Amino acid sequence: NKGIRSFMVNDSCRFEFSSDASVIYVSDTLAALQLWARVHRQAYSPKCIAITGSNGKTIVKEWLFSLLSSHFSVIRSPKSYNSQIGVALSLLQINKKHEIAIVEAGISRPNEMEKLENMIMPHIGILTNIGSAHDEGFISQLHKLKEKLKLFSRVQTLIYRDIDISADDKGLFSDNLIKINWGEGSSNKQCNIEYVKIN
Repeated sequence: NKGIRSFMVNDSCRFEFSSDASVIYVSDTLAALQLWARVHRQAYSPKCIAITGSNGKTIVKEWLFSLLSSHFSVIRSPKSYNSQIGVALSLLQINKKHEIAIVEAGISRPNEMEKLENMIMPHIGILTNIGSAHDEGFISQLHKLKEKLKLFSRVQTLIYRDIDISADDKGLFSDNLIKINWGEGSSNKQCNIEYVKIN
């Protein structure tokens, strides 16, 4: 009724499509969509910034878009499209004019981030913070952190809040990784960037 004539459906689908429809039958529609998104992203290959964290993904994405779009052709995830389906749909919007893609990635349970990382293949990673959101899907906050860090397994640069990643967690990354971390207060000597709250 909306004029759509191209469909990807599960091969068990028994719906009768109109004669002018194009239908692709697959065994797993989500896996097929994600594979399509990965191949599409590789075809255009812009510099990719991936953002994850418990909170603040969308606002950081919009802030970066505002800063970068006056100098580069930038595409970003629409709204809060950071799920297994949302990330795929975001990547499928990339075209040859885009120099930078800013993509949100959110998870609510283990073993989801590998699929997102495999589609996004980011160059730069941003971890906004680790808080209590979606705690119920993980054994602990450390478990959730380690699942989120899977997004950054191949990044060249990682930006994060120092208190969210311990010295042990930092060993998960290659020695060549450029780490830009930030923290609060002048007593924190482990941070590249410090900020001080002004009351």
